[in-house]
Amino acid sequence: MIRKLRLKFVLINMSVVTIMMAAVFGLIFTFTSANLERESIHMMQDIAGQPFRLEAPDQLAENVRLPFFTLQVDPGGTLLEAGGGYYDLSDSDLLDDLIQDVLASPKSFGVLSKYNLRYYRVETPVNPCVVFADISSERATLQNLLQTCLLIGGIGFLFFLWGSILVSKCAVRPVEQA
Repeated sequence: MIRKLRLKFVLINMSVVTIMMAAVFGLIFTFTSANLERESIHMMQDIAGQPFRLEAPDQLAENVRLPFFTLQVDPGGTLLEAGGGYYDLSDSDLLDDLIQDVLASPKSFGVLSKYNLRYYRVETPVNPCVVFADISSERATLQNLLQTCLLIGGIGFLFFLWGSILVSKCAVRPVEQA
């Protein structure tokens, strides 16, 4: 009976600890993901304000943290101009595929997963402009964060299990003596 009581104590304690740790790590992951996306979109909006400025990559504004490029297209979807210092923009088939994928979407923001690119489409009075940002580093950061959370969560779980077993001995001692 005492053993059963200790087991119930440990199970209840570890259930609470597991739920709390999952909630904390889930919130950390969610907020980090949202923050990375917000920074990326903000950067793309700033670039869209002046899409074809000629600057060297080391002279870009402070908030430009991701590799990017811009495409200007006519209303029919034909590429007019491409700019950006991080990519080789000579592959016209790839650029046409990107333009068609973006123009097919009703959203002005989105992600093209197969290319690892986030896009921001701006409708200007003259011609639409699309800013693309490479999100490989964002995805790698989130993958590393997930691995770290799982590792810390596993170690924390074992630590709390050990502590729970020790505390359960003390908690049931009065019942055992009675």
